[in-house]
Amino acid sequence: MQKCSEVPAKQKEQVFSHFLEKSVPRPSPDIFQIFRLLLPAEDSERVRYGLKEDSLARLLVEACGLNADSASAKAAKNWKKGTFSAGNFPEVMEHFLLSGACLPRDDPRAKATSVAEVNGLLDKLAQSDKKEQQAAVMRQLFACCSARQVKWLLRVIVKDLKIGMSKDRMLRLFHPDALDLLNITNSLKQVCEDLASPSFRMARKDIMPGCAIKMQLCARANSLEEAFSRMKGAAFSCEVKLDGYRLQIHVRGGEVMYFSRRGREHGRLSDYVVFDDVVRRQVVLADPGDAVILDGELVVWRKARGVFEPFGGVRSAMNAARERVPREHVSTTECDA
Repeated sequence: MQKCSEVPAKQKEQVFSHFLEKSVPRPSPDIFQIFRLLLPAEDSERVRYGLKEDSLARLLVEACGLNADSASAKAAKNWKKGTFSAGNFPEVMEHFLLSGACLPRDDPRAKATSVAEVNGLLDKLAQSDKKEQQAAVMRQLFACCSARQVKWLLRVIVKDLKIGMSKDRMLRLFHPDALDLLNITNSLKQVCEDLASPSFRMARKDIMPGCAIKMQLCARANSLEEAFSRMKGAAFSCEVKLDGYRLQIHVRGGEVMYFSRRGREHGRLSDYVVFDDVVRRQVVLADPGDAVILDGELVVWRKARGVFEPFGGVRSAMNAARERVPREHVSTTECDA
């Protein structure tokens, strides 16, 4: 990853292809272990860390055993404003914290640490809900990795590698069918397992109700000016953004499933099952064997006031349904698909 981030854009594909050829054995069960570090934002198997840059900086200070008022701790916490690589979070952490806490780069122990071991510790970090537990996991990483290695793991944790290569390019270099399969299944693990052999070509797969598919997202524009420029004078329309929960609702026979953007089924996990009757009443299938997928924003409409409830209203509706509020009051929950 370090080398790929340093070379010019024209050489990145060559460097990445060489890495795949030399370091990713195929077929092999290790492929997914490697790709979940290369494409952390696509890894739906690992729960969220619950750590952003600022909270991660505080965690690293504690893991390093530094006084919160020390110069290094203050520099780390003010990573956006300092004089060294201001705004580059991993570089600031490496300079002020990791260089003194981790193994030397040429230490044999750092070179011997396997990808599976690293993923095991990252899983442990994601599953830890107490600061002391998270700090202990970070110290385990310090004990088996170099400062540069942990710097890149910080990028994995915040899900932004910044190596100048998109997910699409990486997947196409791995296998011609990889991007299509990811869009259909929303499972990086399945992509790595099904396409482990480079010579295997996937038969065309259709969208299957009951299996999460990749949600459609709008292209990002950083300003109104950029958005207008991209339209190149073409007509367009604007609509109010509804602020609810992005969900994919699958209805298959009498079964209702609720998938998050990351492809997790949240029916019982997050109490969405309380809406099952509402969904069944609104989605009437012509044949019991039919199925439908709704992809949109789950919001709450307040009849009395004629307005959509703000973000968080869905949770209130769930609580009301669970407490046996008459169902006609709950049926105002809608999926803006």
